[in-house]
Amino acid sequence: MELFRKILEIEEFTPESLNELIKELQKRYANNEIGLSQYIEEFAPSLRIVPRKIKTIGILHTSYAYGGAQRVMSLQIPMFLEMGYRVVLITERIQPAKEYGLSPEVARVLLPKNTQEDRPLVIARAIVEHSIDYLLHLSLNRNLIYDLLTAKKYKIPVSIYRHSTTVALARNLDRRLSYIHKICMLAERVFVLSTATEAYYRFMGCRAVYVQNPFEYNSYEINDVTKNKTVLWIGRPAMEKQFNDALRIMKAVVEKIPDAKMIILGGDKEHKNVKSIQKFITDNNLSNNIEWHAHTKNPEEFYKNARVHLLTSRVESFCLVIAESKSYGVPLVTYDLSYLELLRDGKGYISVPHNDINKAVDAVVRLLTDDDLCKRMSRDAHASVAPFLNFDMRKKWHGIINDIENNCYNFDYSFDKDSLKVFISSMLDNFQLGVRSKSRALASSASSNKVSIGVNEKVIPVYKEKFSFSKYLKYAFFSKITFGNKKRRYLEKYNRQKELYQAISQ
Repeated sequence: MELFRKILEIEEFTPESLNELIKELQKRYANNEIGLSQYIEEFAPSLRIVPRKIKTIGILHTSYAYGGAQRVMSLQIPMFLEMGYRVVLITERIQPAKEYGLSPEVARVLLPKNTQEDRPLVIARAIVEHSIDYLLHLSLNRNLIYDLLTAKKYKIPVSIYRHSTTVALARNLDRRLSYIHKICMLAERVFVLSTATEAYYRFMGCRAVYVQNPFEYNSYEINDVTKNKTVLWIGRPAMEKQFNDALRIMKAVVEKIPDAKMIILGGDKEHKNVKSIQKFITDNNLSNNIEWHAHTKNPEEFYKNARVHLLTSRVESFCLVIAESKSYGVPLVTYDLSYLELLRDGKGYISVPHNDINKAVDAVVRLLTDDDLCKRMSRDAHASVAPFLNFDMRKKWHGIINDIENNCYNFDYSFDKDSLKVFISSMLDNFQLGVRSKSRALASSASSNKVSIGVNEKVIPVYKEKFSFSKYLKYAFFSKITFGNKKRRYLEKYNRQKELYQAISQ
């Protein structure tokens, strides 16, 4: 704690001396970020910024190549430039051949991947040398605390842009779920991609703001979705996207509709999972039915020729591909992602339980064979995305930056309780899915009937025969996530827990 307090209190420092202090802090707390987060919650107010006019915006992420977050960045950066701001792009990799287009006006900074590799030094120098007035941090990784502390020592406003969803932490039984909200208290703003997520973070004491992702496809001509029998699956070939489920679903669809086709769009041919996809196609004699295409920056033609959009992700945040496919009037079949802003109205899609291959197959077959249903859902999909197409991104960001410049800490923490219920319900569902998955994985190699599941800093024993998710949840969620590791002395903390319990119990 003494070192943390020293970093907070030190007034005179150089990028080099701050770098050494932050590196030492990371070394001490490398295996105890939960403990460090306790100090952050207590001392965050001491790191408040000095109000300033914002002229230069720094954007920090792992890369600028491929990916939904990177695509959003490629739309935001030109907007910031047009609004008169300078932009500095700070990434861990620079891959010109794979990156989205970038104006020569944008300065680039190459960032080490780890704090111990002088990452704080590079961030500090970037702030000083490029006169960065505001930092947008888009990466949820182990460096986040230390990146924020580095920037905050220069008294510049920092915002965390949560392109990944907190629900994923629940699904993966990730320890960070117990303290990510405390780290977010360091930020002047936490940008999230749904009103449900906004409600959760505000409830947890963060200055969270829902910001819709921008997208370009403002097609007001609805496609004739019944002209073919093509299913489109689009995304990175990552395991969390569950592309294997998509392949299994399509194999079963082809057994019922032999002329059905699927386009899998994403990744490059050298990716190991792309090779796995191609092997599945070959092994199952589906070369006439399933085609893989590499990632493209211009997927319009694929949307225009799709009858059904299939989404098999475990979790999503905003999910740009839903917005894009809806704008082309393509009906969606998806695993349950009810917390997504784009799905809150229930229109233009069929939702099935996670990993329920049979129900997904039935939904796809219905849309491929029932023209009336497909046309109706196409119209619904197109209509439901209209409010998102009309989103004025420039106006939104003008208001955000004006607030940060002039009214940073006068924040309204109120939230919609129904949105909180939706988010907590999704969190609980994903906890349960994660626990079951972990239990199966451990049970397959365990010799006893007792399975241990590590959730936070303790190990929770779970008996397969008498597994009670509600009991597990009360321990893991209420004791650890809402309160952290220590009992709180403040009545307001108790009231928050009580309110949350009531919200999810009704």
